Amino acid sequence: MPYGFRREGAMLVEDEHEQAVLACVRGFRAAGLSIRGIVAELQAAGHLARTGKPFGVAQVHAMTVAA
Repeated sequence: MPYGFRREGAMLVEDEHEQAVLACVRGFRAAGLSIRGIVAELQAAGHLARTGKPFGVAQVHAMTVAA
């Protein structure tokens, strides 16, 4: 399941919270932050991954490649 979406029946719909995180990631990347810098900003803001744990470098990298 792509980050930023959730399944409702047979359809994928945008998840508002995850879409907001993706917008933050895009903004940080546009501002020139490195992947590690973005991870630090997400952690400082208290954003957590779907697992309830802090985002890692690989997760944020995947978001920047998909964006």
